[in-house]
Amino acid sequence: FYFIGRDRHNIQKAMVEIRSLIVSKLPESADVLAEETSPQYKALMLVAEKRIEDPEFYTDKRSIRQYGLMTIFESLMYESDSFASSNECDWNGVSCDEEKIELVLPNEGMIGTLP
Repeated sequence: FYFIGRDRHNIQKAMVEIRSLIVSKLPESADVLAEETSPQYKALMLVAEKRIEDPEFYTDKRSIRQYGLMTIFESLMYESDSFASSNECDWNGVSCDEEKIELVLPNEGMIGTLP
């Protein structure tokens, strides 16, 4: 991931905010969030980008939900065009409401282990 100038600063600021949120709410290590090759770091980066685009929509709750889902998808190397959608409930393989999330992922070339 390469950003320049102001974008880089905004991304880094959002990543620090979300990293603090994740460490406070989930059993996640700050160390793994700093490893640029980890699925957790990649998910953190994607969520930070989305939060910058629309900070009002990407509440703490939504950021945590998308971080968790993106970590799973990154871990399994699951690729989908649906991640462009703002609402994680619209992503392929995801069914959810305000209280729960259900994943139904076909084993189509997915490889990896869950963190």
